[in-house]
Amino acid sequence: MSILEIVLLGSGLAMDASSVAMADGMAECGMKLKKALVIATIFGIFQGLMPILGFYSGRLFSERLNAINHFIAFLILLFLGLKMIFEAREKEEVPERINFSKIILQGIATSIDALFAGVTLAIAGARIYLSALIISLITLALSFVAIYLGCVCGHLIKNKAQILGGIILILLGIKMLI
Repeated sequence: MSILEIVLLGSGLAMDASSVAMADGMAECGMKLKKALVIATIFGIFQGLMPILGFYSGRLFSERLNAINHFIAFLILLFLGLKMIFEAREKEEVPERINFSKIILQGIATSIDALFAGVTLAIAGARIYLSALIISLITLALSFVAIYLGCVCGHLIKNKAQILGGIILILLGIKMLI
């Protein structure tokens, strides 16, 4: 995978975390800079670790599945993209207060997709540590910005960002299939 493809993948994967970060921003509009950085960093760390776990899990199976690996990668990205689009259509509740344990749970929950994307990275033969770093930094940056967007205009763009992320994942899957 090229750097551009990894950036697009990272952007697509970051949309779940960004949506949650935006909801956090809406719930706590007066959030201090330190707390916003903690949330964004935790989301970035989980988004970076999960592809590594998925990558090494995927490598165990990729040699056996080499003949159909592009189809498998397409199906995984298609599933993740469609999942994000359908989740964006559901009404989300804004949490009342954001504490550290909720932030950790949000970080884990929003990075499950990245675990499966790591399998795709293994099939594609991507450089996993560079890919994980890029995904992590993109998630951190987008989540940080999303917190503040949540304070200002989150109710207008929240679901649109998640839909865009789903479309990006589907397009990457189609490219891998071709």
